[in-house]
Amino acid sequence: MNRRKFFRVSSLAAAAVTLGNFTNTGKLFASPRSLTGFSLELITDNSPKAIKLAEEFLSGINTGGEIVKFSEYFLDKPESGDIVYFSGCKLMNYKNSVSETSSKLREIAKELNLPKIIHNPIRLKFTIDSSDINAENFLIFNKQKLIHKISASESNLNLTLHGTKSELTVNINSGKARVVSSGCAHRNCVNSGSISKVNESIVCIPNEIHIIAE
Repeated sequence: MNRRKFFRVSSLAAAAVTLGNFTNTGKLFASPRSLTGFSLELITDNSPKAIKLAEEFLSGINTGGEIVKFSEYFLDKPESGDIVYFSGCKLMNYKNSVSETSSKLREIAKELNLPKIIHNPIRLKFTIDSSDINAENFLIFNKQKLIHKISASESNLNLTLHGTKSELTVNINSGKARVVSSGCAHRNCVNSGSISKVNESIVCIPNEIHIIAE
């Protein structure tokens, strides 16, 4: 079974030292470096190359025994291709920050010729599967600054935020948060659906808004 077919069938992978060595369980050998909570998302027109680069990047991450969930799907209209990376519930500005991780992400972006407008975009996302932990709060950040902390127990709360490019409205209801409207061009944040589990996130790149479940 080749790499792409394995991912599509199992939807599960784990960071490893040698990511090509799959087992029947979908788990791989863990690497020595630890990390609490992460999400790696790529919008690209070269899915095979992006998956390979993501595997190489994730080879330096130890998930502490957690499973990493992988998803891949096509978007139905042109999109701004880029990389979104959350580490420890913090959105990393890989373009400007100085660190080994941001340097590796810049290399991936260079290999994939990102950012650019993609006419047949594919969205790839790698996240730790925390499906057994319900969120207690939702944290809302603007430009890395925490602007709201809202209890997940709120009932049908709508919050309008003023982003960099436009307004967007977040709805929090019975343990779930979602973006219900946004003035951004591609509305990926709206199409991302709802989040309800710890470490899940929604990001609106044009508005520099991100929402994290904790």
